Amino acid sequence: MRWLLVMALLLSVPGLGCGSRDRGIDLKEAVRTYNQHLRWNRFEAASAFIAIEQRAEWLASRVSSAAGLHFTDIQVLRLQKPDVEEKTVEVLVSLSWYRMPETTVRRATYAQVWQEVEARWRIIEEREVQNADTPPPQWP
Repeated sequence: MRWLLVMALLLSVPGLGCGSRDRGIDLKEAVRTYNQHLRWNRFEAASAFIAIEQRAEWLASRVSSAAGLHFTDIQVLRLQKPDVEEKTVEVLVSLSWYRMPETTVRRATYAQVWQEVEARWRIIEEREVQNADTPPPQWP
């Protein structure tokens, strides 16, 4: 009975209960959803995770370069804990794709920098970080 009271008190203290885990859960879900939208060429849905000031340009570049582009796999390689003060985190993602009529599957690793803005996670930067010999799918 005593341990139940102690647990109830600990969970009611801000930062010790479930509320402190919500940011991580929301981030994981945002990363998963965004990359699944990319995987299936749902660029308009994916654009909801792009910083507002970059969204129109991002969407235009994806739509214009999507002809014949087929993703075969997108994997999250590393998702670290967010920086609490900056509210940012870098996520490493592996992309595999081919562009018709060519059928060679290409692979590259990208760093996605996510930032929490107004309680929502948004991508503020994407850049290729390895496999420089494999050209990315014509994205900035």
